[in-house]
Amino acid sequence: MPPPTIPSGAIHWCNGCYCGNGPYAECVTAMSVFRIFCVMCALVLILTIFCYCLSKLNQHGSEWLGYIEVVYNGDPKKLNLPEQTCAVCLEDFKVKDEMAVCPCQHGFHKKCLVKCLKVRRCCPTCNKTTCEPIVEHWVEPIEYINLPI
Repeated sequence: MPPPTIPSGAIHWCNGCYCGNGPYAECVTAMSVFRIFCVMCALVLILTIFCYCLSKLNQHGSEWLGYIEVVYNGDPKKLNLPEQTCAVCLEDFKVKDEMAVCPCQHGFHKKCLVKCLKVRRCCPTCNKTTCEPIVEHWVEPIEYINLPI
């Protein structure tokens, strides 16, 4: 009796070098499916770690540039802002606008201030620095000992 025929293109499992329909290389084995599954899991893990690091980088951007993120609620007195307009784009603040407030209490739209701070790390209104300058720590030179050869 001849072996049963399997339609072409169908995925089938085999447990040896020859499964009746051709050489072993044409058969889908559990090991090849497992390898594909492992590669897919590794890619998902790498993508997850990359997205996590990217979100942390964006989250710490305000600390690095030296401003505080707030949401405008319509009352400039609560935020202690002297003006109701962004000095960069000259637009009035609207309710629920994402704002950024410098340490000198000048407020701007977040996107406007971030663009300015990436160029110059100072307030666009009063030119005060938004964060402390980076201080390089110098290490004392190492004394070398002359050893006899």
